[in-house]
Amino acid sequence: MSNQLTGLELGQRDLAIVIKELRATLGKMELALGSIDEAIVWTGEDGVIQWCNTTFDRLVNLSHLSVLGCPLSTLIPLTQGGTVLLETEHPVYQVLSQHYSTGEYEFQQEGHLLILEISGSFVELKNGDRTAVLTIRDVTKRKAMEEALISANREMSSYLQEVDKVIQAAIAVENNTFQPNSLHEVANREDELGRLANIFTQMVLQLKAREQELAEAKEQLEAVLNAVPGSISWIDSGGVFVGVNRHLAENFNLSQEAFIGQEVGFLKENAKLAIFLSEFISSPETSASAIIDYQIHEEKRHYLIAAQKYQQGTATVSVGIDVTDRQRAEAERERFTHELFQLNQAYARFVPNQFLQFLDKSSIVEVELGDQVQLEMSVLFSDIREFTTLSEMMDPSDNFKFINAYLSRMEPAITEHSGFIDKYIGDAIMALFSGEADNAVKAGISMLHRLGEYNQERSKSGFPPIKNGIGINTGLLMLGTVGGQNRMDSTVISNAVNVASRVEGLTKNYGVALLITEETYSRLQQRDSYAIRRIDHVQVKGKSEAVTVYEVFDADSPEMRDRKLATLNRFTEALSLYDRQRFRESAQLFGECLDRNPGDRVAQIYCDRAQRNL
Repeated sequence: MSNQLTGLELGQRDLAIVIKELRATLGKMELALGSIDEAIVWTGEDGVIQWCNTTFDRLVNLSHLSVLGCPLSTLIPLTQGGTVLLETEHPVYQVLSQHYSTGEYEFQQEGHLLILEISGSFVELKNGDRTAVLTIRDVTKRKAMEEALISANREMSSYLQEVDKVIQAAIAVENNTFQPNSLHEVANREDELGRLANIFTQMVLQLKAREQELAEAKEQLEAVLNAVPGSISWIDSGGVFVGVNRHLAENFNLSQEAFIGQEVGFLKENAKLAIFLSEFISSPETSASAIIDYQIHEEKRHYLIAAQKYQQGTATVSVGIDVTDRQRAEAERERFTHELFQLNQAYARFVPNQFLQFLDKSSIVEVELGDQVQLEMSVLFSDIREFTTLSEMMDPSDNFKFINAYLSRMEPAITEHSGFIDKYIGDAIMALFSGEADNAVKAGISMLHRLGEYNQERSKSGFPPIKNGIGINTGLLMLGTVGGQNRMDSTVISNAVNVASRVEGLTKNYGVALLITEETYSRLQQRDSYAIRRIDHVQVKGKSEAVTVYEVFDADSPEMRDRKLATLNRFTEALSLYDRQRFRESAQLFGECLDRNPGDRVAQIYCDRAQRNL
């Protein structure tokens, strides 16, 4: 008994496996059937759907479950030739009655008319059930394409018939048997063929009447073209000369008749012209031009050749104008322009362009004696220390080389900060800055940095380092021209210029590189970005009022700059005590500055002054 149960249990397990495999196979079949373009539906003998693929679901735009169990004739109501089918005429019932063959029907789907091709098979199951299997194809696009093709073929046939009429009309014209009414229907077409037929008819009607007029016009045209000094030619689409005017023929020492019937390539002595015309005729371009060299009577001449296609590219007219004199004049103009440009560049090296701009002049030629303008500017003076001693060690040639090497390194520092050099005074530089006072200060700092780099180069070559002093002042000045009738120069006149020069001289007294005045200091937009300290309130030569001067020490060596910044507050307090004549306290604080920074020349000067006043 237990063996029988065991066998039964094994049989049930095998059956379960078979069922599982069958379901998997059915699932794959349904996926495969759902991927094809045709909709497949299976109904019972009552026309109710028992199974369908997913393509059918998409056709009726319903879910799969909502489709099953619905009558097919209800889901897909059909018409044929615009007539609604009776229920018994529906393909599903025709298949079930075994009286059906493949047919085409109309189906309205959400406002769109679809053409469906439906085929079906009657299937009688072993249990006697009568079923129908229908295949439904959407042939809407195919039918539209077929109808469009038929329509196009019909139109093409009609078009070709009418084209033949035009051809026959052309033959009739040649045979002098043309009848104007023969192209009446074709001329009524609203396309190129109709326009062609209409134009053709009009041309033929007018041809005889115009023959004499054309002959006269041709004679007049030839007379005019022969009188034209330019060279003119007519060429057909094959590159063959149809005609030329007298000027062109004479250029090549040929008669006008010698050109007719010749290909453009026969002009071997002027191959450039032949190549230009050949390439243009074979190109899709409708017009072209070029300047070509002719060899005419053993002289090289320049011709501007302009070519234009006419009559839909079947004819080309070429016109040539002798531009030799114009080309020479243009070359002369370019040479003159280049020389003028070079001259302006040379002038700019003596008279800065900025100077002209300030005077509102576009060229040095416009400048007149006495032109002047008042501006607020920052003035920078720079001078080499101990230049006389250095100069005595060099011959004149080396002197100039040294000065130019130095000045060429200083100039970019000025121009890069929106300044320009007003003049060189031996080894000294006078520069002007019309914008922010910061530009002048930044230029001065940059000059000192560049001087440091130059000194490194000199040291490698065995030359001693050089030092310079820079003074900057800001104020109103008069910029203009001075001189006489035969010699004038640009200059700047102002007390602000004199103060800048005097302040530069003070750099020697204090042993510093860069000094600026209170007028410059008060106009700085980025005052906190510089390393600055006030050092004195002094009377300068030529100035009735004392001038407050500040040291800008950004370009000092990093060690010196850091030490001056570290002692800045103490230095400022010591200077304030000195101004109030509290010399003992001032000397003590200056001494403390020197303890931390023994190389501070200004602190040493004030410490000595304070001690002398005790």
